[in-house]
Amino acid sequence: MDADPPGSRGQNCTPDHIKVYESDIAEEHRQFLEMTKSDALVEARLRHHTRSAEIIELMTDARLQTSLNAFEVLKPPNPDYCELICSIGAPTLLIIASNGVVSVDAAAELLSLNPLLRSELIPDAGHGLPYDKPEFLGEIIKCLLRRET
Repeated sequence: MDADPPGSRGQNCTPDHIKVYESDIAEEHRQFLEMTKSDALVEARLRHHTRSAEIIELMTDARLQTSLNAFEVLKPPNPDYCELICSIGAPTLLIIASNGVVSVDAAAELLSLNPLLRSELIPDAGHGLPYDKPEFLGEIIKCLLRRET
């Protein structure tokens, strides 16, 4: 099936959302929900050894309270992100983690749609950017605010 060009109504700019939907993320979460809190904390500590104990416990509690139904938001059809990006009328910072959900290519495509978008790539970071590199993230946000004020 041929995709409509980026920015066309009813199509997404990028297939990244499909990759997430088709991944095993929901199955991983289902398995996580079957764990005891104690086992979930052990796994979280091993996986995120640089995060504080408090953050790990809060994130584990949040994950254990997240229903599998939350993953339905990933199910197609998805909103037309191109249209949404084009409609943004204020300076906006798109923060990309090098190992995050949004690829660098997808970010470049989004940036091409709206001159008010800026981006910053944070190396060696993933979806947990605010927890893993809070100082780095804070500096990027401060720089944006200084530029825009």
